[in-house]
Amino acid sequence: MSFIGARVALKASNGKYLSIDDGGELKLKDCSDDFGPEITFFVPLAVDKVFVQTHTREYVSLKDTGELELIPNSNTIGHTEAFDFICIGANRVAIKGHTGKYLGLHETQNDLLRAVSDDIGAEQTFEVIPVFR
Repeated sequence: MSFIGARVALKASNGKYLSIDDGGELKLKDCSDDFGPEITFFVPLAVDKVFVQTHTREYVSLKDTGELELIPNSNTIGHTEAFDFICIGANRVAIKGHTGKYLGLHETQNDLLRAVSDDIGAEQTFEVIPVFR
């Protein structure tokens, strides 16, 4: 995929972007056309699995409960930070975690992302937007 090894923004099916709030939590937020550091993530080159890193060098990690969290950058990256980006169209992906579940919008709370789905549907689809700056 052309965005591997690039800085990107991840846009969920509800039109909001994955971001880091002031407290360091991962959230979805509305965004203007200005891609600030809070919604810019780095997707390093990977042979097997993909890792997602924030502008503060923390890694996105998946808890066994399906919740996302940020962990400090360390020398050892574990299976909880490894994701499969499954291409489903031009710059559109589904993201599968180590649990075998797909990341998507929470059914009742449209601004929460959880990896709890066994299938890929509209809620599990993300647009990957390269950020050139």
